[in-house]
Amino acid sequence: MPPATKSVYFDFKARTEFEDYQMPDPSAAIQGYYGQLLRFPELLEGFDKLPYPVPEDLLLPFGQFAEKYGIQDVVPMLALYGQGGLDYEKTTTLYIVKYLGPTFVEGLTVGGLTTARRNNQELYEAAYDALGSDNVLLSSTVSAAERSEKGVHLNVVRADGSCVDIQAEKLVVSIAPTLDKLSPLGLDETEAGLFKRFTNVSYFTGIVRNSGLPADTAVFPVGIDSKFHLPALPGPLTITPAPIDGMTDVKYGSGLHETSAEEAKAAIIEDLAALTTAINSTSAEPQFVTFKAHTPFQPMVSKEDIADGFYKQLWGLQGHRQTYFTGAAWQSQDSSLLWNFTEHRVLPMLLK
Repeated sequence: MPPATKSVYFDFKARTEFEDYQMPDPSAAIQGYYGQLLRFPELLEGFDKLPYPVPEDLLLPFGQFAEKYGIQDVVPMLALYGQGGLDYEKTTTLYIVKYLGPTFVEGLTVGGLTTARRNNQELYEAAYDALGSDNVLLSSTVSAAERSEKGVHLNVVRADGSCVDIQAEKLVVSIAPTLDKLSPLGLDETEAGLFKRFTNVSYFTGIVRNSGLPADTAVFPVGIDSKFHLPALPGPLTITPAPIDGMTDVKYGSGLHETSAEEAKAAIIEDLAALTTAINSTSAEPQFVTFKAHTPFQPMVSKEDIADGFYKQLWGLQGHRQTYFTGAAWQSQDSSLLWNFTEHRVLPMLLK
């Protein structure tokens, strides 16, 4: 499928096209943003490297931060490229500069790398083959755990219902640190007291058949009357042609609200109907070919918790009860940074 040649800016809250809108040229603002990022180089290593006392700028809502330094034209561009379901006006600046840090900006100008067949899944398939199916328990669930300074014992239930006991010296946890996901590990008061402070956004991706949109059209949600013309959330983030004929790629985010997958799917169908009626005067019956929930996305705590040393306390859990952690809550919602973090900061602790 050829790339989209027509851009439509649509306000899904007002149910109308923003015909005169032109996205600000971010070329000057992106350099200013990059300069601000370079003020905090230590953040590239992880949240635990946050300086104390925490710089006041990092505790501002990002919209205020952008206006303070005259880089507000970069906000719509960051929202478009970064997505993730974040509210780029109200989210605390620390989380924006961690999520869209120097490597993100450098990637815009230098470019990135991908596999020859453009299939990142190949990396994981190769790792699975190298480890062997007996050593990788896919679609399994930890039903109970005992963790102490002497080691770790896990009871694991396979997808077929069979059980496996695992004895290990140390445990690495890479899933999102929410109380419901980690409760089988038998969290103690210290662990639960930290993890319960996290909030997150909901982020969804889907491929839709019969969207009703022209094959050459990309739709970018905006807010006609909102600050920075950012779209209202929950709502679509982008609606663009997929690389498969007849398919449409939809991204959807929750903003500061948590949204279920079923709520998101229903809203997308409703939004597509409003969109096609407004710009095409046509109707269609969209169908999901695939739909994925990347939730919980971007774990965050309040600015008060940040200032009070939350991330120092969180780092203190490394090695506690022979358990170690990696993931976006400790580093960033960025695969390349997470690989580096796991290899260069977590692995050395495991090998001690």
